[in-house]
Amino acid sequence: MSYFTTQAQFVLRGYLSPNLASFKLSKDYQDDYTSFTSNGYRFRRKFDFGGGVGVGLNLNQVLLLAEIGFTQKTISSELIETVTYTTPQGEVLSGQFNIEQTLQFIPVNIISTIKILGEERAVTLTVGPSFNFGLQGNSAGTFETDTQTIPIASGDITMGNSRFDNYKRLDFGFLLGIGGVIPINSNFQLFADIRTRIGLSNMYSAERKNYLETNNIIALGNLKTRGTTFNIGINYTLDFF
Repeated sequence: MSYFTTQAQFVLRGYLSPNLASFKLSKDYQDDYTSFTSNGYRFRRKFDFGGGVGVGLNLNQVLLLAEIGFTQKTISSELIETVTYTTPQGEVLSGQFNIEQTLQFIPVNIISTIKILGEERAVTLTVGPSFNFGLQGNSAGTFETDTQTIPIASGDITMGNSRFDNYKRLDFGFLLGIGGVIPINSNFQLFADIRTRIGLSNMYSAERKNYLETNNIIALGNLKTRGTTFNIGINYTLDFF
């Protein structure tokens, strides 16, 4: 079996990619939060949506692709322990604080998809670097008791490299996934895969970290993204030499 062939094909791709997203905290970040709450807090992954298009080359058993799309990620965080909250009306309640962040990105993936089992109907392995370019976002805070959810605060999330931006514009990471491809006819193939994305860059810029830590506002530490995408779509292939 040859993994590369001289009969290369031009490939166009369209896909949908629902996702689950989360953050990974460095130890100093967790320590800073556990300084005022004994158990810290945890992240909850939530389903959100995305999709995009791709272009590349089919070299027999290897598909080389550049993908670009849009994705929205929702990340929920909650304090693990129960605390008290006094409402504006003076009522004292017992429950948990929660913050839900919705972030929007343009993902650019440079991937290789290798057929590891089979040829036309095949099991595939996908690897490659991933660049998420942040657009904007918003956050909503709530206090939850056993019987009610009370809105606390909401606001916009900005992405850039200044000290006032919540997160950096560029999130660099790496993709690893497994899936499959099934031919529909001589030009179209149905594909599906599950990919894990590991963010490698700190989501806080040096300017923001220095500003907040120098002014004793908070010790940010490092914050990196984690995610899982469920991709399904169509490849269109065309011989060109």
